[in-house]
Amino acid sequence: MPDKDVPIVFRLVHQEPEVGLELRSVIVSIRRAWLSLLLVPIFFGLIAFALSFTITPKFEAVIVVSVDDSSRAMQSALGSLGGVAALAGIGVQNTSRTAETVRFLESRYLAEKFISSAQLETELSGTPSLIRRLSGGEEPSEQGVFNRAVVNFDQNVRRVTWDRMTGIIELRIRWKSSSRSVEWADSMISIANREMRDRVIRDSERSLEYLRGQLETTDVVSIRQAINGLIEEQFRQAMVANVKEDFAVRVLEPAYVLNPDKPDHPRRHVIAVLSAVIGFLITIFLALRK
Repeated sequence: MPDKDVPIVFRLVHQEPEVGLELRSVIVSIRRAWLSLLLVPIFFGLIAFALSFTITPKFEAVIVVSVDDSSRAMQSALGSLGGVAALAGIGVQNTSRTAETVRFLESRYLAEKFISSAQLETELSGTPSLIRRLSGGEEPSEQGVFNRAVVNFDQNVRRVTWDRMTGIIELRIRWKSSSRSVEWADSMISIANREMRDRVIRDSERSLEYLRGQLETTDVVSIRQAINGLIEEQFRQAMVANVKEDFAVRVLEPAYVLNPDKPDHPRRHVIAVLSAVIGFLITIFLALRK
């Protein structure tokens, strides 16, 4: 414990040489290890670069889509019947259909539909030996294989991005084959359109049933006219959903591979540089401990 009677300035002056000695010893230690600081990062980088060739190369396909958010266009036509419209299942809230579509494209439900329709359970779940090892040596059930395929697809294959400013949605599929990546991206959008179109048709049918019931219970001319307007709108929406294949998601740019001649993954130069940096830091740490 420093002497309290010694002036602070005097103590600081006498502490500066100790700091200088510590800094000088660090510099000396680094100088002594200059060869290791040069060779170890190179070694780490070369080893990582070589090992990166054992990673299966993958190509990334992207399809650009948008959503026709027409829910707000109905707001002005609803007037004072907002409560009736809400009970009928007609969207009068300000929530965006785009957000709902993005969530659906990211959903497990859509992944399951896609994997089942294309029969990709085995291809996406991994090799039989890997599945047995993950299952503790036991032969996995069909449901176990399917669940693993869905998890792998969700974590490593599919990615959805959404630009909130423009409303543009990008669905990205990464797989070992460039042609399969494009095929899967197109197929997912087709399935999403079909599922969301069927959902709109079912919702319209339920809404029409409710609105017809409400029409029979009132004799007020203005209310009957408003309800008839809602019924007409639901008829129109159901008709468009029945005849328009891209009713929910409109394709702006068909699926394409970002780099047809070069796999998107792994990025070998990035792996090599990061490994070299790690090797450099490890060398400095060991040099300073001596």
